[in-house]
Amino acid sequence: MGKINLREAFASGWRVYRERFGVLIGGTAIMLGIFVSSCVPIILAAYIYFKRQGLVSSLGHLFPLLVTLVFLFVFLSPLMAGFVFLVRDCFEGGEAKAKTVFRGYSIWGITLLSALITAGALLLGAAAFGVGAIATGAVIRFLFPLIVDGATPGGALRKCWQATKTNFGSLVLLWLATLIILDGFSGASTSFRFVLKTGYTVNTTFSFLSLVWVLFARPFVWCVTWAAYRQVFPLAATAVESPPTV
Repeated sequence: MGKINLREAFASGWRVYRERFGVLIGGTAIMLGIFVSSCVPIILAAYIYFKRQGLVSSLGHLFPLLVTLVFLFVFLSPLMAGFVFLVRDCFEGGEAKAKTVFRGYSIWGITLLSALITAGALLLGAAAFGVGAIATGAVIRFLFPLIVDGATPGGALRKCWQATKTNFGSLVLLWLATLIILDGFSGASTSFRFVLKTGYTVNTTFSFLSLVWVLFARPFVWCVTWAAYRQVFPLAATAVESPPTV
């Protein structure tokens, strides 16, 4: 098991990001398009239903959100694995195409369980405040790459823990960098809108710009993550497990 060199991981991730920019952006665009087009009608439908049932109150607004979250976990979690398949192909000479993001549906059950593990770990970490969330995010950062490489959810968790024991500091820094790169613009714009109490037009504009930011930032952070992952788990170390059937 190797050690993470973040400088080399960022350099390698940036190189692949530039070389395979089009297909990575295309795959991310597919994911964001499905996410947005799915969320809006589901939230509206759930809101209307629960309002007719008399369940929408000051706390009742949580019902549409919960319904949406359940849908996202059940139907969209395979896209998370599919995107990692795409990143792997970009790094390792596979036939990388934007439609590769749908490959996760071939291992739907495994990706759903992995998404639930990820969400549960992050929620437990959040319950321990910021430090816990950062620590748990670092521990499970390689969960989906390991699943894509053929590990079972249980085996992936064990390997994540093994990687954490020798790379905890680097994984924490990698996770913090991921949060800053992905959420930095959104967080700054939210603070800006809150302080200035901006109107609908400005809020909508910043929400759109946040999506554009994610479109370009998400593939980059996953390229860096995959580069760091391969430093810890080289191809020779993962070849003993058969990759998921696709």
